[in-house]
Amino acid sequence: MKKLSPGKRQETSSLSISAYAYLEEPVVLQNLVERLAKRDEENSESGLLAGEWEQITTSSLEGYANGDLIMEDDIDILNSLFDTCFLFTCIRKQESNYKMIWVCSLS
Repeated sequence: MKKLSPGKRQETSSLSISAYAYLEEPVVLQNLVERLAKRDEENSESGLLAGEWEQITTSSLEGYANGDLIMEDDIDILNSLFDTCFLFTCIRKQESNYKMIWVCSLS
């Protein structure tokens, strides 16, 4: 991406930048995270909930993932590899497997 020189600034409304991130092996990563979420099941407390409430169990873990980050504008394309830390959160309803529902980058 080209830097704008101070004397030739463009209005920000005319700049269009797109960014895309692609994880390497996302299915394998999701499977691993959902399997690791089971690590604390023996320590969890279960109780009965009244009415229409349904009990869910949550599990969060920190892990690394890598992939490609692509940014482009009308003039240039920038491709960069990343390897960074993420926080993965999974939930499990009674008698089911954990499902990954949320991912947040920690960088």
